[in-house]
Amino acid sequence: MPDLYTIPGAYERATAEKAIPPLRDLLDTGTVTHRLRLVDENGEREVEVPAIALWMLQHALEEIAKGNGANVVPIQAELTTQEAADLLNVSRPYLIRLAEAGTIPFTKVGRHRRLRRVDVVAYKTKRDEESAWMMNALAEQRQSLGVV
Repeated sequence: MPDLYTIPGAYERATAEKAIPPLRDLLDTGTVTHRLRLVDENGEREVEVPAIALWMLQHALEEIAKGNGANVVPIQAELTTQEAADLLNVSRPYLIRLAEAGTIPFTKVGRHRRLRRVDVVAYKTKRDEESAWMMNALAEQRQSLGVV
């Protein structure tokens, strides 16, 4: 069995690519759960799967088809300050200043800060949206001034 950091090979990429369209069709039905038949050399088994799990599988397959590894992380997972800093691509001291300023909520476990992944991702999304807005505003200003 591959570990979490296995990069998919050509066979895995091609197999993932073939699996995406039928899975997408299945999800388009709008059904909340789906009964799947799993078949391998040991026989068949039927399993009921919630649509959200199939949606997650579809996204994992899309990444595998691109040659990327994929990993599922619980949205409520707590991060260390270093993990959160890595996610935001900032230094750990800068992240701690953001947290201490109340920009990103955190809790303390003993003397260690923990940040919820959902809060860090929300901050990142907001930061990226503000950055995109500012870049568009600057581009419009350059155009209005006639600067090439």
